[in-house]
Amino acid sequence: MIWLLPLSLLTANPHAASEEEELKSTMHLSPHTESSSWLVGLKGLQLTEFPPEGESLVGGGVGVFAETTLVHGWLELEGSLSLARVSGVEEAAWVVPVDLLVKKPFHSGLFCPYIAVGPTVAFEFLDEHEGTETLVGGAVVVGAYIWLSDWAGIDLEVDYAAVANGGVQHELTFAAGPTLRL
Repeated sequence: MIWLLPLSLLTANPHAASEEEELKSTMHLSPHTESSSWLVGLKGLQLTEFPPEGESLVGGGVGVFAETTLVHGWLELEGSLSLARVSGVEEAAWVVPVDLLVKKPFHSGLFCPYIAVGPTVAFEFLDEHEGTETLVGGAVVVGAYIWLSDWAGIDLEVDYAAVANGGVQHELTFAAGPTLRL
């Protein structure tokens, strides 16, 4: 077997090491990680609430978010604030969800998926002088950034939240919008 070692050295590809180094250098090249640790964005969203009792409420709105790096290339922190108008047959409300999410990115070039979890608080301003409600719970988010340039991209995500509202209220949000790297 030892006599095969010199043979393997003669037949080795001299470019293999440089090809491997090139592959390693491009594996996690995302514009998201290269120059900045801050992102900001704006989202259009569609929100559906499923209260423990009564009808589902559906509506749309807008949101803003800011994100920073906690551990470079591995862990991020996002804070977001949204405003949505939801309504059903008998009820309507303005909803202001506030999320603080710990996010695990999977940087892989121009398409960067992520998962996130964290606490959420939703302030609901009910119509017909019914007052306000503060709902506290948790959120799970799955999404992805699609980078169009070194500083601009699109954020697409699905957000599931479970909040306390005389039982568990489920909320499902679909959101998309522009993202800027600062």
